[in-house]
Amino acid sequence: MLDVMHVASYFLGRASMTPQKLEKMCYYAQCWALKTLGRKLFKEDIEAWINGPAIAQLHNHFKAYGRNKIPMMPLYDGFKKTESEVLETVFENYGHFSGEELKWLSMHEKPWKHGRENLKDWQASRRILSDESLQSVGLEYVDAIMTDYDEKPMSFGFKLWNFDLAQNEDALNRGGWFQEIMMAMADVTGMKKSELNRKIT
Repeated sequence: MLDVMHVASYFLGRASMTPQKLEKMCYYAQCWALKTLGRKLFKEDIEAWINGPAIAQLHNHFKAYGRNKIPMMPLYDGFKKTESEVLETVFENYGHFSGEELKWLSMHEKPWKHGRENLKDWQASRRILSDESLQSVGLEYVDAIMTDYDEKPMSFGFKLWNFDLAQNEDALNRGGWFQEIMMAMADVTGMKKSELNRKIT
């Protein structure tokens, strides 16, 4: 079995990207390997961290880059054909998203939501996402969001938030819905949430 650094080398062999984006790309690679190959692609666990699915070993290796892009690196040449096909599928379908967009997407899917059950938004966790839940991730969610995606700044956050509401009628009846939309916008634009709170309260 591969380790996560082998998988990371595939994506960094194709493009320079931030640690956040790389981590989420590796997450989707694991999901799709379980879905299409019936097995894990890499041995490391994926955990339910505050900002989405995370791989501790990968995070620790590249965290010094912060929000900066990691330079491209040589591609590992030991992939099996089926593994390369999975990685290429992931790159083609998720590679055009930013790290923030992939974070949003992963946080609206079953694995992370289940992994964060009964936890506060601010509560740290090392819960491991199960193989069964990871296998549930599919492109249907991406397609539904991208149907009306116009690539304008902030549009992704609104599309994703609205899609989530459409899947959860109870959310329509929650209080503070306008503030939730504004918080979604803050995540996508990078605006400080404290600043947004002052604008809408």
